[in-house]
Amino acid sequence: MVNKFRTLSIKWKIFLLPALVFSLSLMVGFAYFAYQSYWLNVTTSLNGLMNFVDAKQQGVIRFIDQNEKLARQMANLVEHGDANVVRSQFASVVATDVFKLEEHPFKEDINAGKRKIPTWTVYHAIDYVQGGIIRFSSDPKREGRVWNHDIDLKYGYSDPYYDEDAPIITFAAKVSSLPQEGGGEGGTVYVHADARMLTNIVNGEIGNLAGDMGAFYLAGVGKTFDYYIVNKDNLLITESRTRPDQFLKGQGSEAPWRATIQQAGVICSSSGVYLTNAKCTTGCRETMGFYPGVNGKAMLGASMPFYDSRWTIVVEEESSEVLEPMWTMFAEQLAILLLLSAISIWLYLLWQNRLIVHPLKYLQQAIEEVERTQDFSQQIEVASGDEFGELAEAFNRMSHNLDDSYQRDAREKLAEARKVKLLREQLSTISEHIEKVASGDLSRRLDIVGDEDLARLGENLNTMTESLAVVASSTTEGINSIYSALAELQHSIISQSSGASEQAAAVNETTAALDQIKGMAAQAMEKVQMLGETAERSRRESELGGVAVEQAISGMTAILHRMEGIAQTILALSEQIQQIGEITGVVTNLAQQSKMLALNASIEAAKAGEAGKGFAVVAAEVRELAEQSQQSTAQVQKILQDIRHATDRAVMATEEGSKGVDAGMLSVQRSGDVMRQLSEVVRETAVYSQQISAVVKQQFLGLEQVSNAMRDINNVTMQFVSSAQQSKESSAGISKVADRLRDSVSTYKL
Repeated sequence: MVNKFRTLSIKWKIFLLPALVFSLSLMVGFAYFAYQSYWLNVTTSLNGLMNFVDAKQQGVIRFIDQNEKLARQMANLVEHGDANVVRSQFASVVATDVFKLEEHPFKEDINAGKRKIPTWTVYHAIDYVQGGIIRFSSDPKREGRVWNHDIDLKYGYSDPYYDEDAPIITFAAKVSSLPQEGGGEGGTVYVHADARMLTNIVNGEIGNLAGDMGAFYLAGVGKTFDYYIVNKDNLLITESRTRPDQFLKGQGSEAPWRATIQQAGVICSSSGVYLTNAKCTTGCRETMGFYPGVNGKAMLGASMPFYDSRWTIVVEEESSEVLEPMWTMFAEQLAILLLLSAISIWLYLLWQNRLIVHPLKYLQQAIEEVERTQDFSQQIEVASGDEFGELAEAFNRMSHNLDDSYQRDAREKLAEARKVKLLREQLSTISEHIEKVASGDLSRRLDIVGDEDLARLGENLNTMTESLAVVASSTTEGINSIYSALAELQHSIISQSSGASEQAAAVNETTAALDQIKGMAAQAMEKVQMLGETAERSRRESELGGVAVEQAISGMTAILHRMEGIAQTILALSEQIQQIGEITGVVTNLAQQSKMLALNASIEAAKAGEAGKGFAVVAAEVRELAEQSQQSTAQVQKILQDIRHATDRAVMATEEGSKGVDAGMLSVQRSGDVMRQLSEVVRETAVYSQQISAVVKQQFLGLEQVSNAMRDINNVTMQFVSSAQQSKESSAGISKVADRLRDSVSTYKL
């Protein structure tokens, strides 16, 4: 795939890359929009259906509640009313609670068969049953009949059922007693409503039938839109809009019914709700989403239960019909999008060819023309100021530079050819000269003109020839001098060799002595380093001692402050004890006065005789209490006296402690001064130790350098001895070389 893309033209590469990115973004965006729109449409439809269900459920609940109240009212009438009045009232309710066609707002549609009203009467009959016999009824023909209907009235009303040919729903109320006609045990009042009223309510016709109560009219709904109520056995108890004549025959969709009876497998949360398959949250006995319908097709519906009777009211529609407008909208949007995309692609390709591809082809043709003709003077006409214009200008500049470079290279190549020819001629002359010199002819010289480098080479060769001639002449003279110098050199080498041997022995002895001195110096340096480390530790310990003394001074100062605080506290305590003493004195006086009053009271009580005996007892108790108070205050005063003496001693001890703390602090301060002086001395000792260590280290390094130098001298001396021996051996070889050199020089012609 990548290789195929590489073989495409630039036109399609420029188109496909943005088209790929744009189409991918467009598809993702459209898919996201369709996804959100789909679920928004689903939830909106379900919310509308749920509102519809809620409105219909409230209507049914009001109808049921109204008839339950009517049954209780009729039962109360039976208990307290005359039989004829009861019969008359029963008949009046049934006869008057009806609807009239002429009052219906859509009577023309009804007469034309466009609309269907299931029933125009609300009630079928009202019966009072006692002892299994209908005693009173709205219909006299029913009185005396045996009541043999086995219906479930657990919740006060029954499921719809057929009474002969009439579909009815029965409401019941108990009669507690029957005072008329000699009394007796009460029975039950049954209000038989027309069951098709439930269909009127669900269809929305109850408002139309009630006249000024308003009207609900279904307009614009789909063909499969349906609404009905099923009982606890999923049996239709209202007419279905899409399945006529199914009352008490057909069944509703299974999923809403099972949700009501809690057999739908719903996982309910602690708050009593669950998330449906349509991403809606609703009650655990309600349905709000997708499920299979009676016809096997997917339905989108909502339901609500009647908790007492376990009925279920359902509003549903085939999901394909509900979502058909959305799919139509998506198809239209997709078609418009594809049309706009096709137009955009066509415009894009048109402008791409005009603005990008054509300039590129024009530039390509110009480059191919230059390649074919090798004419770099051609120029491209610049027609725009964008990157293609800049590329054309760059191509024109490149062509101009290539043309200049081409012309310049041609001229340089011609000059270079001429220069190469002259160079070959001069190199031939130089080669002949070198061959003559190589053969030993040093009498010829070169004469080269023109090229600067070759002229310099000729001069250098002439200089070399002259130098060789001088060297040959000088070599001959030098060889003669070598013979005379060699004899003297051999004599000198022999004497130097013997002296160097003696010097090497002396250097060895000196080197050994220096090694011993260096060892002693190393030991001294180690001891000095140990002394420096000891001095450094002493300095640190003295600094820590100084810190400890400072901390001791701070602690003594804090103790002194605390002693002063204790002294002030004790003085305050002494003052409070003094105040307590004054208070106990007052209490003592009160006790004495109480004793006097008690004594006087006893005297007065004695004077009063029998009448004052009770007062005498009270006076005696008061006198005894006063004596106890006086004794207690005496004990308190003694305790306070002991506390006062203790506080006086504490004050004296505190003062002595403060003096001791002052003396201790002075002693600690003097110790601190001594520690600081000691720390200064130790610090100076450490500094001197470091200086001594540095001096000893420098001396050790100097000795080491001297020792190394002596070793170098010893090595040089030994080398010199060896060299002297080698020189002695070489002098003999030089004599032989001089003989050969003299033979070689004799071949040159000067």
